[in-house]
Amino acid sequence: NGYKLPSINLKTSENRHGYLTIKNNIFINKYSGPAISVKNMISYDIDYNIYYTPNSPYIVKLDGSNKTLTSMQNMEYDINSYDEKPLFKNFDWKFSKTKSVYLDYDFSLTARSIGVDDGTKVEIFKTDINGNVRPQRKKWDIGAFEVTLKEIEQRH
Repeated sequence: NGYKLPSINLKTSENRHGYLTIKNNIFINKYSGPAISVKNMISYDIDYNIYYTPNSPYIVKLDGSNKTLTSMQNMEYDINSYDEKPLFKNFDWKFSKTKSVYLDYDFSLTARSIGVDDGTKVEIFKTDINGNVRPQRKKWDIGAFEVTLKEIEQRH
């Protein structure tokens, strides 16, 4: 509807081998309920993500059961993940209806975001969505955008 970020439902049919890896992502759900739903996999590798679900304690619906970050970590998933606001550069956290498309926002992280230098290497990606080499420092950033060295220098 233009006011809700798209939801992601990952199913076995989309991964015919039944193995699912979810790493270095940022998931947001302003409305009630978890940010993502995954089910019917043989094995999961879920870690190094940021979840922001301000109206729900649940971050993931895993095989039909709502999970908090603590319950995911107790199952040895999302050990290095966070349940907090990711600090995007330009995003209307009130989800204002004055902007009809989310392309108007800047989903790159600020230099103060918890996701900066806290991701993990994902072999198939050598650059971020803007073509910046990953990592810019010792570790990858969580999310599609790598904070550049210039942005970090401006922070200090």
